Amino acid sequence: MFIKNMKLIKGISLAILMVSMIAIASCDSSSSKKAASTGSSLSMKLDMTLAKGIAGDTVILTSAKVLLKNIKFKSSIDEDSLDFKVGPIVVELNLAGGVTNISAGKIPNGTYDKVKFKIHKPEDDSEIADTSFTTGERYSMIISGTYNGTPFTYRSKKDIEQELRIEPPMVISDSLTDANTTLLVAPNVWFKKNGVYIDPALESNRSDIDDNIKKSFKKAIKDNDHDGKDGDDDDDDDDDDKDGDD
Repeated sequence: MFIKNMKLIKGISLAILMVSMIAIASCDSSSSKKAASTGSSLSMKLDMTLAKGIAGDTVILTSAKVLLKNIKFKSSIDEDSLDFKVGPIVVELNLAGGVTNISAGKIPNGTYDKVKFKIHKPEDDSEIADTSFTTGERYSMIISGTYNGTPFTYRSKKDIEQELRIEPPMVISDSLTDANTTLLVAPNVWFKKNGVYIDPALESNRSDIDDNIKKSFKKAIKDNDHDGKDGDDDDDDDDDDKDGDD
């Protein structure tokens, strides 16, 4: 009887050991799939080539901040989307025309041809380090400057959801150490109507300005070299390497 019990215990122990080994192997396999990702980032740039005349006209910008959330990269090939950053993230735009880095992370290999995001005022329970977005009321974008020499601060309350096509698509692969997409924003349209500047301090202009802000997020570009230039070759280094190998 004692020997039979010992054999039964050994059998149960062996079964438990085998189940444990299978579970560990499964976890390892799942982890390796998640690890198959490349460093990627999202940035934003004011397209100053479209903004000529702002400083020399009736509007001069001194600061511009936007609150982004729910950033997703989308792939039409896989018909899937990937949450890149939930946010909210306060982005202070570079008025000198430089690229502003928004967020960085790792996403699985693939081809991503769209980026989706929200410009959104904070929820009631959201904690934002920049209290200017939650002082008094809650705001999605804050722009300061002067209009005909008079200082103004425009605070938008509008929630905007945008989906932009990435041109050309951002391709993530093991051969890349960094893949970046840059959102191009045209500030020259913010305070204009029918080609004429409008006063940001007038409540009657709010609807037009908020619509202009949405339209100003014009395009998203593959920008692996982080220079914010549309149409240049971000894979020059790769091509040089190939030429050197020949």
